[in-house]
Amino acid sequence: MAQTDNPMKRLFLAYIDDIAPWLMPKQHIKKVSVHKIDLPISAFQSDHVFKVLLEDDNEILLHLEFEAHVSAEVMSFRMLEYLSRLTYTYRMEVFSAVLYIGSAGRGDQGEHRMGDALLWRYEVIRLEDMSSTDLLATDSLPLIAMMGLSKLRHPQDMLKGLDKLRTEADNTKKRTLYDVFLSLIPDKEVYKMIEEAIARDDFWMTLNTPHIQKIKAISYEEGCEEGQLKQQQADILEILLIRFQMDEAFKAELQKKLADISDETRLRELFHQAIKAEKLETFVVTLDA
Repeated sequence: MAQTDNPMKRLFLAYIDDIAPWLMPKQHIKKVSVHKIDLPISAFQSDHVFKVLLEDDNEILLHLEFEAHVSAEVMSFRMLEYLSRLTYTYRMEVFSAVLYIGSAGRGDQGEHRMGDALLWRYEVIRLEDMSSTDLLATDSLPLIAMMGLSKLRHPQDMLKGLDKLRTEADNTKKRTLYDVFLSLIPDKEVYKMIEEAIARDDFWMTLNTPHIQKIKAISYEEGCEEGQLKQQQADILEILLIRFQMDEAFKAELQKKLADISDETRLRELFHQAIKAEKLETFVVTLDA
């Protein structure tokens, strides 16, 4: 499936105790555990199946699918197969849900009929139709981690969500939350905003996750580039100070103008001009050009 699939699976495995009540609000859940499927891989390739123990000690199966590509029609028949196989094999009630990502499965209402004899139902959840503000208001960490796939009402919601994820006490779960949170942000500008917020915060930078490591590498490279630019600017000013007389006010003005230049090619040209110019005024004309 899509790149989104693995992060979602990891998130649901780590937080199924929190997510199951959200998926099944009418049920009184006592315990949720991963259910091992005793069927050939070729016959059954479901994303997740959990065993749910209810407060009345009855058990039901919770079956989850994450889908980002297929049509509603294709998914409906796939769900019919899953429901049939699970029900036949385990003789248990099955609660099935599809979490559609993006525009996949448009038109799927979760209820399908073939003539008068066959009717099957499953829950349909569309993250794209949920607002980031509503997910933020739940205070549920796994739901907040999925905000990137929701309808983003305010970019600041993502920063608020990032801050709420900080409250997870379990370091392993915290790493999962942050990697998933970053993995599910499709908007490049929003991702850049979050990336910059993390890079400025030592708390996040201590988390050893692939995404944090990537941000560290980018921050290091940007820091090196910035350091090189500052060194180039300083070298130009030093040459001018050695070669020409100037008061502090003029020196400060030159320093400010050089600091505004971030083009390495331009700075190299000015470096050579600082060496060759016969008069300070000649350099200034080149600088202001």
